[in-house]
Amino acid sequence: MVEIDLDIDSDNNNHYDEPPCDDSEDLIETAAGWPGKALALNELDTDMDGVPDYADGYDITLNSVSQSDSNRSKKFVPMRLKVRPTWLFSSSELGDIRVKFSSGNDNTTVFSDPSVITPTGSGTSNDPIKFTPDSGKIRIWKKDGNALRNKQSVTAGGDWVKPNIPIKLSELNVVTSGAETGVCWLFVEAVNPSSALGDVAIKVELVPSSTGPLGTLTADDQVNATVFQVDVVHPIGTDFANGQTNKVMISTKHDTVYHTTAQTTAADEP
Repeated sequence: MVEIDLDIDSDNNNHYDEPPCDDSEDLIETAAGWPGKALALNELDTDMDGVPDYADGYDITLNSVSQSDSNRSKKFVPMRLKVRPTWLFSSSELGDIRVKFSSGNDNTTVFSDPSVITPTGSGTSNDPIKFTPDSGKIRIWKKDGNALRNKQSVTAGGDWVKPNIPIKLSELNVVTSGAETGVCWLFVEAVNPSSALGDVAIKVELVPSSTGPLGTLTADDQVNATVFQVDVVHPIGTDFANGQTNKVMISTKHDTVYHTTAQTTAADEP
């Protein structure tokens, strides 16, 4: 029997580090009422060029300016894919195993295409330029956010893990020797906010093939995540303890609710 295991920091205590991939996280990775991995929207401007990080750091040209360079985005969240037992396969057979990523809740808006960025605005103070990503909440890459990336699918030599197509493990840089044999480390980027807790359902499944090393064997696994958007807010006095009044607060905005101890107002609202 061949198993496939997908792991992410489901208990949210590893931040941007690799998760331990233990049983405790497996138990909650798709739990109802649980956010899964909390993902921060990648909307900062790391290199201060006026382009948000979700539209920077890979081979895309916006308003005649190439965004292709490293260190133009913050790091992404690591996610581990593992196939086991690996002793069943030679190195070449392991690389030939095919997988497919899709949405575990049949939500077609989970995945966003990095090649689709829409600039709008004239660049004036009254009409600033904005860059809108493709619909969908996340992208999966085989490189981290601070690395120079190629927006083409990994099946075409790029770094984007395109959903709903068969992908060879060799195209995901699977480890073929040592303690991590059978492991692919991938990276999740958040580009649009969630509308409900755990609504980003990432499913991976083995793709059977009559001519491949798996034959007709199938298996799948899933992890959930939630994309949070963080806004600066104007709190009211009762949000603070004595001596803290008028300090800046940051609140996680999710589904129009600010998670603070009392009613607050968004910074760009009355």
